[in-house]
Amino acid sequence: MYPHHYKNLNPDSMDCRLKLPKPKQNREFPHVINTMGNSLLVFLWPNICIYPQRIPLPELDAYMKIQSLFFVFICCLNGCSNTSNPAYPPEEESSLSNISWNTSLGTADGWNAGNWEWSLVSGDSYSGVAKLEISPLAEPLKGWNIQWEFFPALPDSQEQNSLVLTPLNQEKWHCMKGFGPHESSMIPLPRIPIDSTLYPDLLHLIKELTTPYFQQRVTHWPEYPIPVRLVPAINGPIDMAECLSEATERWNEGADSPWFIIDSTASWGIRLVFFPDREMHPPLAAQITRLDGDGRPLRINLLAGNNYHSLLSRPYVVRGFVHELGHALFLWGHSLDRIHCLWGLAPPMVSDPSADERKAARWWHGLPDGLDLSRYGDSALSSINLQ
Repeated sequence: MYPHHYKNLNPDSMDCRLKLPKPKQNREFPHVINTMGNSLLVFLWPNICIYPQRIPLPELDAYMKIQSLFFVFICCLNGCSNTSNPAYPPEEESSLSNISWNTSLGTADGWNAGNWEWSLVSGDSYSGVAKLEISPLAEPLKGWNIQWEFFPALPDSQEQNSLVLTPLNQEKWHCMKGFGPHESSMIPLPRIPIDSTLYPDLLHLIKELTTPYFQQRVTHWPEYPIPVRLVPAINGPIDMAECLSEATERWNEGADSPWFIIDSTASWGIRLVFFPDREMHPPLAAQITRLDGDGRPLRINLLAGNNYHSLLSRPYVVRGFVHELGHALFLWGHSLDRIHCLWGLAPPMVSDPSADERKAARWWHGLPDGLDLSRYGDSALSSINLQ
């Protein structure tokens, strides 16, 4: 504030302590202060910036002129350009990150370009704008070219897992946290609506269904369709193998390509295990029994007990297998919504996978293997924050 700003104030109640302007970025100040300038600040600053509580108005103008001259002298001595610190590139420079992603996802979700803000996980105020460009891969490949352009350029000292990316349009995209500037999985995820009113969007449903066992880290089967090995399983008047075969058809009907194929010679995939001499509680269950060298499931047994003694129970057996096949697609958790076949509070109320669960399975198996979904989702519209 300048002296004429004080003319209507009572000098006895004025707080005239010096108010220093806040720098726009940490990279501008105090990084520009070199060794000589820093020494002058150490020895001269206490004598110039005495922070008087009360200064008579006539002397205030001269006092502020002295301080202005001091800052001009220091800036001329050290230079006021942020290029004096090599860790921070000039503002007019940008840096690029290009990703080629082979996938069938996104073709119906209206992906488009957009502007984001980027910052650092460390809390450093150095930040800027990230421009996102998305275009299809050249035929015959299916997928996307994803380009991030960061303004200003990211600092050379940038560490891995240090970026926070916030979309300006949070109704379209999810926020991202903890990505490296050249990470091949730095893929933006669109906010996809679902039918359930208990989850804000598809991402939150997927997180709910994959946190148990997989901890929201994308995991795939070795290949698709997944073989299902049937064995003779007669439970009273009900053929359990026939019920499981019908359940695979219900999942396959709504898929772009079949999820499951009946193959009674397969050494991996899904296997029916029937216990004719005892009941089970619950009557059906999925159990991971074999892992590959990377710790991913390679075989899942679907366990069935001798619980059913009437043909009236057959529809419930099929529903139960539809539920367990959802687990076999690595949707290992349970939904809170009874419209889903993976509802976990009681036996399934529906006979087919819901549109929400079909989307969840499609996206889970279409995202890059190993992608950590816990790094997505912290936004103003999200009810579940990043962990």
